[in-house]
Amino acid sequence: MKLKKFSSILFLTILFLPSCQKPVQELRVESIEFTNIPSRGIKLEEGDIFELKYRITPESLQETAEIKWSSDDKSIASVRKGKISGVSVGTTVIRAACEGGAEASVQVQVMPLEVTEFTIPSALTVPRDESIQVPVTELVPEHATAASIDWSIADESIAEWEISAGSLY
Repeated sequence: MKLKKFSSILFLTILFLPSCQKPVQELRVESIEFTNIPSRGIKLEEGDIFELKYRITPESLQETAEIKWSSDDKSIASVRKGKISGVSVGTTVIRAACEGGAEASVQVQVMPLEVTEFTIPSALTVPRDESIQVPVTELVPEHATAASIDWSIADESIAEWEISAGSLY
């Protein structure tokens, strides 16, 4: 009989114990702040990467907050886990957002890649009214293309040039 009475008291205690506890409030991100933006803003060359550093408030969520990263124009700059990649020349906005409305954004300008060295033939023979692809080799930096170079022709009455798909014609 004592065992039944003890079991009943234990069952009632377990049943009503959770209702005596205070409800746990779920913390949510109040703000996101980028901490390493240069005073001149973020300027990248095509192919460059910049890693955004940020601070979350409250600080207790710094390591666990889920951040959704986005770019207003992925053809100019993309972002993944705070790492911005310069894709092509232009300006776009990179955003970081958390559930609940906290958001931060920064403008990113992607500039043309500065080519420091390249080689082209010293002379070309092209039949009238035809075009040829001009070999542009030994580009520095390696990921540059002919489109990264500012081209001009001394005498445009003799020839003209065009860039197509990163090649010189």
